[in-house]
Amino acid sequence: MTLPAKPVQKPAKLALTVSDALGADAAATRIGEIQKRTLALSNFTYLCIRDDLRSPDSFADICGVAAVLWEGPLVIESDEPEAIAKGCLHLVGRKPLVHCREAHAEASAIAASLGCRVLSLPGDDGDAVDTGTQDLSEIPDAIHLLKGYDPSRPVTVHVPAGEYGVSTAAAAMMLGADLIIADDLDAASCALLDRIATYRTVRRWDP
Repeated sequence: MTLPAKPVQKPAKLALTVSDALGADAAATRIGEIQKRTLALSNFTYLCIRDDLRSPDSFADICGVAAVLWEGPLVIESDEPEAIAKGCLHLVGRKPLVHCREAHAEASAIAASLGCRVLSLPGDDGDAVDTGTQDLSEIPDAIHLLKGYDPSRPVTVHVPAGEYGVSTAAAAMMLGADLIIADDLDAASCALLDRIATYRTVRRWDP
């Protein structure tokens, strides 16, 4: 008789974000604040660069700032193929993870051609999600996005700032999400999620 494998306790990874809408100087300040806030937290290892302006040049500029100031791993988040290409030029050798917020075959192909790993966004395969009789407005996004999701693929969940983001991030980690990207969290929220990430035992991908 073969016994099932025991769950392996390996932490999830977490990231806070910096937006290209800030401009270079404000982005540098923001990155410094994130470094101070997460210095003692073992699982907040990633920095995510958001393409909010949909301007490839602005996005590339902030990627350049992050490349200089952030020593850990990076995520670039964009659906624009040109922005991904220009951003990656500033990150040569860093091999950032690429998070396409929508199903975008061209953006994914460019990222892969540049040696980057493209992360999955729950729901990007177009499959219907069976939620039974539950009202989606009454349950965290992570629950209905991850329900029935392919466990062989890395799963990323981007959560908003504030208390709702904390609860969604916690639910997503316990359901097996591999990387949590949060727009902004205070120091106490970061510490709480870092502790949850450390002790959860669901694991499907090692970033």
